[in-house]
Amino acid sequence: MKVYAGKNKDDNIRIQSSSGGIFTALAESVLLENGVVFGSAYEEADVKHIKIDNINELHRLRGSKYVYSPCNLQEVKDNLDKKVLFSGTPCQVMGLKSFLGKEYDNLLCVDVICHGTPKVSEYKKYINSFDKKITKINFRDKSDGWSKSNIHITFEDGTEYKEPSVNNKYMIKFLNDDILRECCYKCPAKEFNSGSDITIGDYWGIQWIHPEFHDEKGCSAVIVKTEKGQRALNEITNKIDIIDSTIEKVLQCNTMLTKSSERKKAS
Repeated sequence: MKVYAGKNKDDNIRIQSSSGGIFTALAESVLLENGVVFGSAYEEADVKHIKIDNINELHRLRGSKYVYSPCNLQEVKDNLDKKVLFSGTPCQVMGLKSFLGKEYDNLLCVDVICHGTPKVSEYKKYINSFDKKITKINFRDKSDGWSKSNIHITFEDGTEYKEPSVNNKYMIKFLNDDILRECCYKCPAKEFNSGSDITIGDYWGIQWIHPEFHDEKGCSAVIVKTEKGQRALNEITNKIDIIDSTIEKVLQCNTMLTKSSERKKAS
């Protein structure tokens, strides 16, 4: 296992990404080799895993979705005659590996540091609380900085809604572990059990741990767990800036890397 702090050299990509834009660099590398990328995307306000084979579609896979994203594992398997990057939560990667039953040299699995996945029913309840049709959602709008993200919603009539994430009722319930799927309270994919090649996520605490590497555009923790993952990272060093770190440093402010969410006791 090797651990880094990383960020995309393209500031525009970082601003459009939840953390440091490392996923985009990895995905671009696969797409440029005529491969395909699977990841979570919005279709208007709905969320599901899609396949893309064009860099121009990559923007759809950027950003955190904060709801369960259904994926068709058979479709992933059907594309393994070419290079494939599959991105998802640790349990989704674990599920894919179990479904495939064997390793594929041309499959790169990238999972995220996961707090837990909200239920689709709770997400729908939030979306339906608005009286206008939603066409675009960004749960991690960085216009005020990475550490001061906003919920930014665009409606069909062109109007917009923006609110600091810390004040948003949906995000408050998410961070309080009130709306997660049942399996998230005892996640079998924690402790690096997912089988992914690389784990990425926000490098919270970077301003204290690696202050020389910090800015308000976002930074990723990058945890490489396989030789395949390291080769993939080596192939994008021209697109990213990285510095060495340790798992102990990442865990200082990101305990969800190894811990399941805890159900709150009724008061």
